[in-house]
Amino acid sequence: FEQAIATAPQTGPSHLSILSGTYPYQTGVYSNATPVDGTTLLAGRLQERGWNTGGFVSGYPLHPRFGFGDGFDWYDAHFDRFDGWVSGGVLSFVFGGSGRERRGDRTVARAVDWLGTQKGPVFCWVHLYDPHGPYRAPNGSAERNEAAAGGRLVNSAELPTFWPDADRKSTQSGALISRYLEEVAW
Repeated sequence: FEQAIATAPQTGPSHLSILSGTYPYQTGVYSNATPVDGTTLLAGRLQERGWNTGGFVSGYPLHPRFGFGDGFDWYDAHFDRFDGWVSGGVLSFVFGGSGRERRGDRTVARAVDWLGTQKGPVFCWVHLYDPHGPYRAPNGSAERNEAAAGGRLVNSAELPTFWPDADRKSTQSGALISRYLEEVAW
């Protein structure tokens, strides 16, 4: 696409628009972790018409506890543990003991397995959370990232709070951009 526009700068409200055909001002959902109660999703409409519906998501803003699983026969939101992020009781309470995201290849594998068991009309929604910081592409190269160093120095205090301590060192913006692009390519 030469131009793409999201209805909101956060995953939850933006994806609610994709799945409902409505804007945030119509749903009242403006931020992540806001329940989507009362909003009819595409999956529910298709399910009513006899479609098999499966949702496979990779990021916590689409956790079923917020209502994104409504209308899906199968909704897979099992996230990987994320070292260095919120841990212990808070993590277990908020996300049912799981982490904040799952690698895209794992989500796709789960969706492919499910699709192989379906008959008739199927709606399969696959959401990938790659790339989100701290940008660790599975085939990433630290040497390549450091070679791309340049730009301004990004202080660790400027990085999002969910980044693990091991990734919170100051770095060049060029290295962060390289890591981001590497994750996009992966």
